[in-house]
Amino acid sequence: MHILIGPNNFEMQQVIPELQSRHPDVTFTTCDDRDCVDHEIAAADAYCGWLTREMFLAARKLRWIQSLSTGVDGFLRIPELRDSGIILTNARGVHAVCLAEQTFAMLFSFTRGMKAFLEHQQRHEWAGRKQRDALVELMGSTLGIVGYGTVGHAIAERARAFGMRILAVDVLPAEKPDQGLQVYGVNGSRGPRCR
Repeated sequence: MHILIGPNNFEMQQVIPELQSRHPDVTFTTCDDRDCVDHEIAAADAYCGWLTREMFLAARKLRWIQSLSTGVDGFLRIPELRDSGIILTNARGVHAVCLAEQTFAMLFSFTRGMKAFLEHQQRHEWAGRKQRDALVELMGSTLGIVGYGTVGHAIAERARAFGMRILAVDVLPAEKPDQGLQVYGVNGSRGPRCR
C-alpha cells in the first residue's frame, strides 16, 4: 500500500519514521507542495490532505482519502469523488479541546471585562470600582451551545466545571438528565440521540 501525505500545517512528516517501523510493508510519501501531490497522487492508494478536483482526477489507484479537518464539504464538491466508491474519512473531534479552550478564553475576556481593563491600564488608570458592575460570573449563567458534537461536548464539560446551566441545540437531540444539561432538536423537540 502506498500512502501519500499532502501539504499540511501539522508536521505530519515527523510521525512517518514511527509509522514506517510499525508498518514496513507500507510506503509513505510526503509532499510539501501541490506540484509534488499532482505528480505523486497517481500511484497512491490512500491520500491524507486537502484535495482539488484536478488532483482527484489524476489519482488512478486511490481507495481512501483522509481529510485533515472535520469538514468534508470541499471534498464533496468534487462530483467524481462523491459518485465514487472511495472511502472518505475526516478528523472529527481532533480540534475539540483547543476550540473548547478558545471558547472559554473568549468567555472570560467578555465576562471579566478584559478589554476594558487593558484599555484603562494603557491609560494608567485604576478602574477597579468603575469596572466591577460590568463583570459577570460564569457560575449560575446559562450557556447556549449550537451543535452538540465533539466540540459542543467539550465546551459543555468545561461549562459544568464552572457551575453553568447548559442548553444545547443539535440535529440529533438526546435526553441528558445528568448535570442539568438540556439538548433540543432544531425544531425545539427533545428526544433520543442517534449517535
